[in-house]
Amino acid sequence: MMAGAVGTGCRVSENDVHRWESTEHGPEKLVAVVTHDKYEPSLRIQSALALVRMKPRGGRRVGITKMVDALAQLSPEARRMLVAGMVPTLVEEMGKPPPVAQGGGQIPPDLSIPYKDAAFALLSYDKTVLVGDEEPKQKLTAALIGWIVADFEHRYDNASQMFGVEQVVRFLGAVCTKPLPKLIATDSRKISDIAKLVSENGDQPTKEEASGKLVEVAKATVDQSWLDKMKPILEEANRAQKLAPTPDQFKMQLEKAQDEQLERVFGAMRKVGGRAVVEYCLEFAGNTKHSEDRRVRALAAIEGNFDTKNPNDVQRILALAGGEETPDKIRDLAFLRVGEVPRDKVINKLYEIFTHNKKWQVRWVAAQVAIKMSTTDQIPEIISKLPGGKSENFAMTEALTYGDWMGNTKTMAEKDGKTARAQLSPFLKEGATAARFTAFGFFYSHGAKTDLEMLSSYEGDKLPAPKCDDKQKDCEWKCYIPKEGKPDEKEPKDVGTLGDFVKYCIEPTIKAQK
Repeated sequence: MMAGAVGTGCRVSENDVHRWESTEHGPEKLVAVVTHDKYEPSLRIQSALALVRMKPRGGRRVGITKMVDALAQLSPEARRMLVAGMVPTLVEEMGKPPPVAQGGGQIPPDLSIPYKDAAFALLSYDKTVLVGDEEPKQKLTAALIGWIVADFEHRYDNASQMFGVEQVVRFLGAVCTKPLPKLIATDSRKISDIAKLVSENGDQPTKEEASGKLVEVAKATVDQSWLDKMKPILEEANRAQKLAPTPDQFKMQLEKAQDEQLERVFGAMRKVGGRAVVEYCLEFAGNTKHSEDRRVRALAAIEGNFDTKNPNDVQRILALAGGEETPDKIRDLAFLRVGEVPRDKVINKLYEIFTHNKKWQVRWVAAQVAIKMSTTDQIPEIISKLPGGKSENFAMTEALTYGDWMGNTKTMAEKDGKTARAQLSPFLKEGATAARFTAFGFFYSHGAKTDLEMLSSYEGDKLPAPKCDDKQKDCEWKCYIPKEGKPDEKEPKDVGTLGDFVKYCIEPTIKAQK
């Protein structure tokens, strides 16, 4: 009987079509109408749309899947006709205003989602081309973009969709991201998501526009007006939670809210990059009026976006890295960026930091960058740039780690067969204090028991160890040796000479090797 009802066109009406949307075998009946040319085109179009409107079954919108599969069975001519008839309804339904909460309640279900999912299913069907003509393709594409932009905040992660917004944007590509930068605002909850979509799918002009918008949001966030706007919101939240913070506690709440917003914005900047972001973040990171944590986030935001070919950018990042008053967290990030620049553009500035900066820790970080961007044939050059003469304020940590880094092929690549051992060998016998101690520092990490005989010949070397002034933290020269009569316990031993360094620091480490 069912087959007879669908098999004769005169027995099927629009009322049947609407009724089948909610019956158990309705989907099969609607598919039969869509696929049989016995029925009027208008009825077939209505049946296809009924499959779109059909409520989920078992949590899945089976109607949309059946609709596209049914269209795929048709001839190109029949499919073109049905799709052309469906497009106006799909576009109209996607273009309706998004639902809004009434009286402060929950937002009603978004009834446009099935039409949006159907439009995307038509465009993205991978077994055959369902939308072959350019005009309906453009209309559906424009409607999908408009649908996303109309209520991005709620539609981005609406779980009732068959196809998420991110999937749609990825499929449509750069054209879908063009309106997204305009959605970037101080009150947007989805700044990070917009940045991700633009970063992964947008063209360069769109990325630059998003970059500029993010800078606008950052500037607005650090402005007093942002705090003034946030104040009543926090006060209302405190009343709702029956909290009564003191003025100082409320001030901390405001600052925390501002920090969280800036963290989101800088995170979005890191994804998008762009000229505006780099300029703003370099300026922000160098401004001592901002807190250290905020400056760190600004500098982190230019990772992967820093223009290593821009001389002005390079000079600014070098100044930040080598500045006497630059906090350590900021300095470390600045040196990471310096490490991304071609060696010939920064090596001389790094050497200047070796000699001009008063803190050995700054030289230590600069040396690490210099070593990582160099090869073993350049070891003599690097050694020659270390402090000369008696090498005051040269830390033992420097001697040990420079030698270690030079001998580790993961931090310094070997070139032309010139090993670090061979390149450092001449400095064992002569050179400035820092150079000689560094050469012996190589053996602390890379020495072998076969080196002990050679090393023992230097135990009597009277070259004084470098001296550190009281302002230099962790600069002392001490090694830990077994206590007399208690070999399982260790005590500090002052290193006064190169011979002490070899005898009490280098040789015991090699002897302890298994």
